[in-house]
Amino acid sequence: METPDHDQLLKRIPFLADLTPDELRKLSALLVEEVHPAGTVIFEENSLGNVFYIITSGRVEITKHIPGRERQSLAIGEVADFFGEMALLEHRPRSATVRALEPTSTLRMSQRDFDSLLVDNPRAYHQIARALSSRLRDMNEHLIQFLQGKNDELQRAYDLLKETQSMLIAKEKLATLGMVAGRIIHDIKHPITTILGHVELIRMRSTESAAHTDMIVREIRRLTDMVEEVLDFAHGRDTDLSVAPHRLGDFLNEALFFIQAQIGGRPIHLETDLRYRGDAVFDHHKLRRVLYNLVSNAVDALPPDGGTLRIQAYADGRTLVLSVFDSGPGIPPDIAERLFEPFVTGGKLRGTGLGLAICKNIVEAHRGTIGVEHVPGIGTTFVV
Repeated sequence: METPDHDQLLKRIPFLADLTPDELRKLSALLVEEVHPAGTVIFEENSLGNVFYIITSGRVEITKHIPGRERQSLAIGEVADFFGEMALLEHRPRSATVRALEPTSTLRMSQRDFDSLLVDNPRAYHQIARALSSRLRDMNEHLIQFLQGKNDELQRAYDLLKETQSMLIAKEKLATLGMVAGRIIHDIKHPITTILGHVELIRMRSTESAAHTDMIVREIRRLTDMVEEVLDFAHGRDTDLSVAPHRLGDFLNEALFFIQAQIGGRPIHLETDLRYRGDAVFDHHKLRRVLYNLVSNAVDALPPDGGTLRIQAYADGRTLVLSVFDSGPGIPPDIAERLFEPFVTGGKLRGTGLGLAICKNIVEAHRGTIGVEHVPGIGTTFVV
């Protein structure tokens, strides 16, 4: 049915712009108006294509089936947009599906009328080509955005897969380590009992050796505690603390004895800045493990020609702060963010890769934090 609105609408369509008013009226008389409720499929992909559509109101979505994936949206058609021309031009089945997104009205043109239009108006071919080129360009941009989104999803899935794989490998390593640690504890119990018995005999026979025998006993117990901690960590057990008030000065003096032994004859300059030596509440054995581990790592980080090792202790309000600095080359960038994860190591020739992970557990069990700061050309500081 011809209406003035059809004439005005047809003038907005690029390949009909060159038609005279009489030609537009003739064309308008050939068009059939259809109404499509929301959700209606106007035509299906691969169906026979013998009708061309112009949208007079509402919106449609053009989608295409991609094997192995959900249907992909290609474009949204609005008032004065047209669709269905590809099948008429190529005389092939529909290449996409069109569905009404909302109540939509269209003008329908048959294959015969469409062919007559092109025969009578050769310039319409050129205008259709331009319109198709613009539409294809829009679709390409839409597909590029879609593919970029899928690439991002794949990258996230790949990253998650790598993270999960790393977690599974770490879990397997922990399980193996737990078995080994359990066997070690079982195997060393008898030798340790024998050593402790003989140390006690030495102490009874020579009171002058009491200081040395006490040190031997403490270190043997520290050794067994370390193995127990590895076993607990491997089994995922919470870190149990035995906190009590301690004089920090006494704790640090004892630690310095170990640190000097750790340095040995290497040309390492040891600096101490112990501004706080008063009382503090902590688990003596476990905090010592943290300090020893950080110092051991710092000594290992220094080059053969030596460097500086600095230990600080001070109070920040009611919080105790310990820091260990070394002037070594620093932490490799590829492990910096994962430094406190199990089995992360900077290529040390010895060690399990669990030291800092266990330190983190111990510090957090004390409701504290542990972090690392690195200044290129200066050194690395671990702060507890």
